[in-house]
Amino acid sequence: MPTLKRLLVVIATVLATIPASAQSTRVLVPIVATSASGAFDSLWTSEAEAFNNSAVPVLILYPHRCDTECGAGVVFGLAEGGDLHVTSGSTVPAAFIYVPNESIDAVEFGLRVRDVSRQIDSWGTEVPVVRENRAFQRSFDLLNVPLPVRFRQTLRIYDFEDRAGSGVHVQFFDMVTGRPLKDFQLAMLAPQSNDVFTPEYAQLDQFGQAPELAGIDRIRVRISPTNATQRLWAMVSVTNNVTQELTMITPQ
Repeated sequence: MPTLKRLLVVIATVLATIPASAQSTRVLVPIVATSASGAFDSLWTSEAEAFNNSAVPVLILYPHRCDTECGAGVVFGLAEGGDLHVTSGSTVPAAFIYVPNESIDAVEFGLRVRDVSRQIDSWGTEVPVVRENRAFQRSFDLLNVPLPVRFRQTLRIYDFEDRAGSGVHVQFFDMVTGRPLKDFQLAMLAPQSNDVFTPEYAQLDQFGQAPELAGIDRIRVRISPTNATQRLWAMVSVTNNVTQELTMITPQ
């Protein structure tokens, strides 16, 4: 079966070269969840899609859902006009996809997160899918983060490059006055060295309850790298404790 042999050779070649080569672009899917339990009996699921808006097939490398480690990934031939549902099984709720540089503008992405326990009320919230050229090697800010007690806030930070578990510098400022409120380092969870699908990651839950933020209505969150290797991206999710309505705050 020469056709099958040729296909196996192509797959083996792409698996060997895509993660390590400069010929591919990493794309961050910031939330990957399947029936993940949340606060107040919420149940979160993400739906990530990729679409090839070109006249030629595209080979992409992406992680697949599995019960243990997801190290090998899957090569998928995305036909012209074809789409792909992306899943992952990493302990970090995020994933990298690898797209050849010449096709990065042709492959379109969509990501939606929703609480399936209340899906009769909402079809969820759109979340950005981030190409690596949108990562920051400088300080950047998440603006106008609300802190009312009826909401819970979660900060998520991702690193495209650093694999050493370096920390990041986080600062909170009063959005109205600019007054510094809190200044701290946040540890990053480093993936295994052979795991090319998982970003370095940090998560800070319900930070609006910090004593330093008492009486503050809105804040600015500043994220800063702690070394020259880091390439960061971050977002804050703000969730209503009653309705579970989700708002995403991202760097613009």
